[in-house]
Formats: sequence, C-alpha cells, structure tokens
Amino acid sequence: MKQIQITLLSILVTGVALTPCQVKADNSFKPRVVVTLDACLDCGNPDDIHALVHLLWHSNEIDLEGLLPDRYDVFGDPVETEAIEKVLDAYEADYNNTSISLADQGFPDPTTLRELIPDSQEDALDLIETLANEDNPRPLFILGWGNMRLLQETLTRDPSVAEKIRVITVGTRTNYNNCREPNLNGWGRNAIFQRSQFDNMWWIELDWAQEAMQIGEEPVKMLDALSRYGDLGQILADSNENSKWGRGFRGGDIAPLLILLDPSGSVYNPTKGGWLGKLAQPFPERRPNYFTDNMGKYEWDYEKPCRTWIDRELALKECQAALLKNRPVIYAKLLERLNSIYPTQTKTQSIASYEAENAELTEDLRVRSDLEASHGFYVEMKGNGRITWVLEDVPADGEYKVKIRYKLPFHHQTQRLILNGEDLGMATFDGSARAWQEKEFALPLKEGRNSLTVEKDWGYMDFDNVILALNEP
Repeated sequence: MKQIQITLLSILVTGVALTPCQVKADNSFKPRVVVTLDACLDCGNPDDIHALVHLLWHSNEIDLEGLLPDRYDVFGDPVETEAIEKVLDAYEADYNNTSISLADQGFPDPTTLRELIPDSQEDALDLIETLANEDNPRPLFILGWGNMRLLQETLTRDPSVAEKIRVITVGTRTNYNNCREPNLNGWGRNAIFQRSQFDNMWWIELDWAQEAMQIGEEPVKMLDALSRYGDLGQILADSNENSKWGRGFRGGDIAPLLILLDPSGSVYNPTKGGWLGKLAQPFPERRPNYFTDNMGKYEWDYEKPCRTWIDRELALKECQAALLKNRPVIYAKLLERLNSIYPTQTKTQSIASYEAENAELTEDLRVRSDLEASHGFYVEMKGNGRITWVLEDVPADGEYKVKIRYKLPFHHQTQRLILNGEDLGMATFDGSARAWQEKEFALPLKEGRNSLTVEKDWGYMDFDNVILALNEP
C-alpha cells in the first residue's frame, strides 16, 4: 500500500454525527474527500475524466485522500488506471508551468496525488476503512462516480464504517431496464440500500438531477471555453473525441463535488436548497439521513419507482429544473475560478490578450458571462462609461496592430478611442449583429506600458478583449 499523506486541521466541529442538525454547517474548513471512479480511455464515456479534471481544479479547496478505481480483475488488480494517470500527467504539466504557479496557490503536489491511487482492491478497501476510523473531527466524504462495489465490500467487512462516512453518489443509468432493476447504481448500490443495518448511513443519491448538466448546447460551448485552460483543459477536449454519449462538457459526475462547493446551499441540510435545488428526504423515519432527487408535485414512489413510472418524463423535468436554472451560475463560477488560477493575460511569442473584465471600468459598465467570450466574460456598455486597458510589455516604440473584440446588438455603433490620454477620435464598429467579431486598428504605441480607452459615444455594445501583436514594428 502506498503511503498516504493526510492533513489534519484542528477545527471545532461536532464530531461526525449523522443528522444534519447535529453538525454545524461551517464552510471554513476543507472537506476530507475520497473519490471512487471508473475512468477509462477510449471507452466512449469521458464522464469520469471530466469529473476528475473538475476535481483537480478545486483540489486546493478540499483534502483529497483517495482516488480509487472501481473496477478490479479476479486477482484484485485495478482494471484500468491509465485514464487517471493521463489526467494526472496533464495536472503535473500545469503544476510545473511557472507562469501558473499552482504550488503557490495551495494545490497539492502531483506526486502526492499519485500516491492516492491504491495498488490493489485490498488496498482500496483498507484505505476507506482506515480513513473512516481515523480520529478526525471532520467527516469523510466518499464521492461515488461509478458503481458502488468498493463501498459495498468495505461495509460488508466492517459495517461500523457506515456510521462514520458521508456518501454522495450519482446514478449510472438513465432508466430502470424496463423496471427489472430496483435503482440506478446497480448491484453494489442495491446491496447497501436493501440492508436495514445501513439505514442510518448519511447518503445523498443523485439519480436524475445531475443529468441536467448535460442537456442542450451550453455544455458544448462550455467545453470549448474550458479547453483553453492549460493541459487539464486540453485533456477535456481530447477525451471527447471518441465519446458515444454526447458532446460538450460532461458535467453529470461533478454533481457530488458541487454539493460540497455550493455557496448557496448546505451539505449538512440538503433539503435547504442550492444549485441542485431542494433534495427530497423520502424516508424521514426509516432513513433519516438519506436524500435524493426531489420530484416536486409528483407523487413519486421512491421505494419502488416502477409503480409511478408513468410520470417518469414529467418528474424528470421537475427534478432537473433547479439545476438547469443554476447551470449558468455554476459555469460562471468555474470560469471565474479558472481565470484566477491561470494567467488572464495569455501570451505567445507575438500575441498578448487583455480581457475587458480585467480592465479599468467606470461604474456604468457591467461584467457579464458568455461561454463564447474569451475566458467566459465580457463587459456590457449601455449607459455612459469607459473601458481602459493597460497594454504592457510593448517591446519598442512604433505602430502596432491592435484588435478589439466586440459584439453589436443590431447595427453599427461609434465609440471614442483614447490612447495614452490622447483623443484619437471616433471609431466605427460594424459587422454582423449578435456575434463576436474583431476590428483591427494600427496604433502608435510606446515602449513599455500603454493605456487604451474606449469611451461611450453612440449606441450600446459589448466588449470582450484587446489583442495586441507584440512583434517589433
């Protein structure tokens, strides 16, 4: 078994009690997290790869204590860890990129993360058991992205583990196989659910709501936006090449982590509501710590769903409504985080890009989100206002090509350009309506630092960024 480094925080939390009311909701500490996943290469399902990248982008906000493959052969060896290793290779490339400086931002060392992968099924079971029984004031969260057989095997060996963990899982299928299967996560899940000795286990089971993360065209736009962020972003795009189950950002399996990160909700009171909406507590007396999708107004039989299967499609839309509504917020929060992690001014040998949302803005202007905008954000100019970009590291005095990326509501607009305090006059922005486009200017820049201002004149419009060719004139 590889040695696992575990970080302990001295935090005043009321033990690891099972009921929400017994644990104070305190977002000031990092959750202890173990993930079970069945990530695989070229299997047509990139969901776990996408969830793992998302997890690593938040790995300085949690204490990650285990990356456990779900599938093992008859000898107890992991069936496939190549996908996990490939994602960690991308993470290591970003970690070693000095322009990003993940270490300075509190992200874990890649070597430490690799040590979280067990060598065998026995090691995986031992790790869950050891972490669950550890004397630690913080509860251990187990996020299940695949089947639940590892957890089921652990509970069979040591049933007391159920009292010391918090489980958040997602379903693995979208139907009940014509009602021949009791629930979505298959044999491992059912073996736990059907044993009354585990009725008190703290468990959030997301069967359907998480699927809303993959509906429509927005996930496609989101994947394009995410692919721009380092090697981890690129591996998201690469993993979709052989996908059989859809396009775009496969965000279904990120739902368990979203519950831990959600600033609008409380993991200790899932019925309160948040990004995923108010979860249901279908068996408050028999299973007081079990929470799942809320079917809203529909009389849904949570114990034997096939009895109410006729309402499946309507109930599905009901339980997904909150997540679909909040998905733009979730996306915007992720892009905002990535913009803080990765350099917002990206350069190659000859190009520098300066984002409008990072420019100096007057109070009249508003920052908005758009997945088709660079880095996912732009500045809306409706009333009076000024955007001032600071163009740094100009190599020498001379005339340079400067492109302003913008979007028009319906027809051409004119705005005033000011360079280093000098009024250059009016500039006309024209072209297609409601589409991002660029207008190129030849501007006389000085060596070093320059300021470029767009001041509102006539007509409202949106601004994304300024792109500067840095080659000497």
